Amino acid sequence: DFKPSTRKADQAANKIPAVQISDLSFLVVDDDQFYRDFTIMCLTKLGVKRVHREINGMKGWSYLCKNPDINIIICDWVMPQMSGLSLLQQMKSPVTKNKFDKTVFIMETAKESNKSIVQAVQKGADGYLLKPFSPEQLFHQIERAIKNVRNVTLKR
Repeated sequence: DFKPSTRKADQAANKIPAVQISDLSFLVVDDDQFYRDFTIMCLTKLGVKRVHREINGMKGWSYLCKNPDINIIICDWVMPQMSGLSLLQQMKSPVTKNKFDKTVFIMETAKESNKSIVQAVQKGADGYLLKPFSPEQLFHQIERAIKNVRNVTLKR
């Protein structure tokens, strides 16, 4: 797990602690191989070193249960066997909520409707990416979400 900066200068200035993106672990869940590989390429370009991939929500959930130290999940909405929304609901259920309360969940989808964005946020998504997206858009979603969930700033 990552450790926020505890430098005395940061504490003295009452700054939010910072974390390097390279210190975070990611899980990318997408049934579309192109977007799964594209997302991982974007993360690698941003400096991410630890990333695991799964092809649907069921496999993502299974991996997450065995590896609860994942910091950030980037998950497609529409997938066979278990959707991204169902995976998110599993994480946020009363039984598992405490286990994953500091895990950032970013939904990615081609669904452009405001209704979809609202639904994802209401179910507990910390960020939302519309496909196609750029590495910069991905970084800004991660940056915003991690600040909200863990109260840390993100550095490259």
